[in-house]
Amino acid sequence: MIRILLAIIIIVLLITAKYLNSHSESICKIFGTTEEDSQTIDKTLQKFSKACLLFSALGLAAFLLNHQLIAIIYICLVILTSAIFSIKFAKSLS
Repeated sequence: MIRILLAIIIIVLLITAKYLNSHSESICKIFGTTEEDSQTIDKTLQKFSKACLLFSALGLAAFLLNHQLIAIIYICLVILTSAIFSIKFAKSLS
C-alpha cells in the first residue's frame, strides 16, 4: 500500500515540477502586481520546482528500497516541503 502511495507522489511531483518550469511566467503574471513581486514569485516557483525534482528522485530511491520507515520519512519530508513552500508563496504574495 505504501508503494502505491509512493508511486502516486512521485508522479505528482514530476508533473508539478514540469508544470512549474514551463508555466512559471504565466503564474507570475497572474499573482505578481509589480516587476519585483513577479521576480520574487518566479524565484520561489523555480526553487520549489527543483525541490520537486529532488524529492521525486528521492522517492524513486525509497520506492526501490521498499523499506517502510524510509518511505514514511520521505512522505513526511514531502509534506513538510509543501508546507514551507505554501508559507513562502503566501509571504511573497502579500
